[in-house]
Amino acid sequence: MQEKFSCKIYSYTLSPLVLICLLLFGNHTKANAGIKFQTRPDRSIGEQGNGASEQKGGAFGKVETLLKETLDSGVFSSYVPDNFGEGDLEEVIKNFYNENDYQAVWVSHQGKTTAADELLLFLQHVDEEGLKPEHYQVNKIQRLYQQLGQSDAYEQPEAAVNLELLVTSAYIVLASDLHSGRLNPAKFDESWKSRPGHLDFYQTIMDAFKAREIKNSLENLRPKIPQYEKLKEVLTHYKSLAKNQQLPKIQVDSIIQKGDSGQIVRLVRERLEIFGDLKVAHRTEKSRAQFDDVMELAVKTFQKRHGITADGVLGPDTYGKLNISLEDRVNQIVLNLERLRWMPRDLGEEYILVNVPEFKLRIYNRQEIVDEMRVIVGKEYNATPIFSETLEYIAFSPTWTVPISILRDDFYDKLVKDPSYLNKNHFEIYADWNENSVPISAETIQWRKLDRNTINYKLVQKPGPWNALGRVKFMMPNKMAIYLHDTPTTHLFNATDRSYSHGCIRVERPIDLAVYLLKDGAAWNHTRVSEYLDLDEPKNVVLPKKVPVHIVYKTAWVDDGSGDVYFLSDVYNHDKMQLASLEKAM
Repeated sequence: MQEKFSCKIYSYTLSPLVLICLLLFGNHTKANAGIKFQTRPDRSIGEQGNGASEQKGGAFGKVETLLKETLDSGVFSSYVPDNFGEGDLEEVIKNFYNENDYQAVWVSHQGKTTAADELLLFLQHVDEEGLKPEHYQVNKIQRLYQQLGQSDAYEQPEAAVNLELLVTSAYIVLASDLHSGRLNPAKFDESWKSRPGHLDFYQTIMDAFKAREIKNSLENLRPKIPQYEKLKEVLTHYKSLAKNQQLPKIQVDSIIQKGDSGQIVRLVRERLEIFGDLKVAHRTEKSRAQFDDVMELAVKTFQKRHGITADGVLGPDTYGKLNISLEDRVNQIVLNLERLRWMPRDLGEEYILVNVPEFKLRIYNRQEIVDEMRVIVGKEYNATPIFSETLEYIAFSPTWTVPISILRDDFYDKLVKDPSYLNKNHFEIYADWNENSVPISAETIQWRKLDRNTINYKLVQKPGPWNALGRVKFMMPNKMAIYLHDTPTTHLFNATDRSYSHGCIRVERPIDLAVYLLKDGAAWNHTRVSEYLDLDEPKNVVLPKKVPVHIVYKTAWVDDGSGDVYFLSDVYNHDKMQLASLEKAM
């Protein structure tokens, strides 16, 4: 929230431009919990070629004095956003300029410095990152530099300080956005835990000026994974499409398939050519209106890229995806670039990545896909959280302790209808959750007389092929009790939408996953793993090497192998909510 004020700093009155600069800090409303500002003044950024060796008298001394007074003022402190970082941003900036004897680093006797040129060039192309140049006051900064021209900025100390702080704020905000994104999703979605590590902002800006590498300092803050650069290229392509292509909505209420012909077929063919699913070829108008084998293959490719059953038939789901505007696709790409900035910077040399909207798990080793398999994730009201954790051990032949919420919501009705359900499905029941409790007889409980909201029995399913967790689970200890596991309901892997679980992730080929994770251990092969699946009692095996697991939510991404662009359904409505918040933050 902005505050009204009027203030003088010694003999200098704050100009409107200083107020603009300060307001820029005050208006930066993102809640970025990923930034940690260190305040130690331990390095000098050295001489910047802007007259640093001159004496502090005269015009040059006035710039230094006014810059220090502005930074020391209570007004400056009031407009540093409290929620911008975990540390004291004001102290970071003070220390930065103190280390440079309060010399300006963005303006000089010749107008702009080399550092300013680098920053402005980066800002002019920041839309390629899915960010907006206007957010960083690019046009305003350029106009002010043009007004200065090649004149000596130090003959205009107030203007020099105003411009200096405006550009510094642009660097700060941009550095933060590249490192951690415009938004902190955890602020409006408690199930979204994924965040990058802390940024030592003081060290970042000091190193940038020490090495005279402004551009490189910003580039190094971006995600290092290949997917980020690939998605940036897709963003440029779709922006061009949105600018140059008009896609009228396809109005149809019938199913069309191979062998059909007509105007709708012609429109769909044109759309598939624009999207790249169908190669543009010279055809007669008549042949362009025919649904032939080539077009059927293109429709299947389009359906696969959009998470639809690839049957080659034009139905409601396919028409719906064809009619999504190019502008909406651009926004979707921008959001998914933002999500990549929310991820940990170091994914690990070897790691597992689960993309929830795709219902797929991939194993990576040095950015190469080693294996992939289908998964089942949480229902919308039991959404699988988005987070990163470390897989530490495998639990073979596990038991399953039923959470109280599932007992009350799911089991209660079954037990009222059939009290023998527990025995039929190999459950033991305990009167309470005390570790020393012993099983009781399920037949003694009159479920109909119990209040589902207060029942507190402990249900434990014995190991075996009937167990809800299957015969193996992969443990990555976390407060949400989320893990990967086997399942007896393997038929669900054939569904297109595979959101059926209570939040944990069921894997299609658990034996293959176990063999891979134990590959560095002694004599772990398919035979030995299979033997451990049939133990009478649970058995935990610690992995020879811990493996990071990243649960992500990518609805727009580029396939690492084919290079095809995928747009997937927003199964948990994260896109809708986050796009609205991102638009406000932009």
